[in-house]
Amino acid sequence: MVKFFSWILVFCFVLYLVGTIILIPINEKIIGPFLFVLFIIALISSICLLITVIRERIKDRKEENKDDFSKY
Repeated sequence: MVKFFSWILVFCFVLYLVGTIILIPINEKIIGPFLFVLFIIALISSICLLITVIRERIKDRKEENKDDFSKY
């Protein structure tokens, strides 16, 4: 899941760069909604990425604690 959300962020960043360079000269009216949608997608992806990383870290800590008990 981390890779998925990370790639969504990269994709949004690339679309932002392409959109601002190419869409502004073509049609200025479409750039506002386009950037708004990209911002919303990037925001959701960032939040989901953060939650996923925190969950994995908690899971890793639990597994580390289990390994400590098995040593003794």
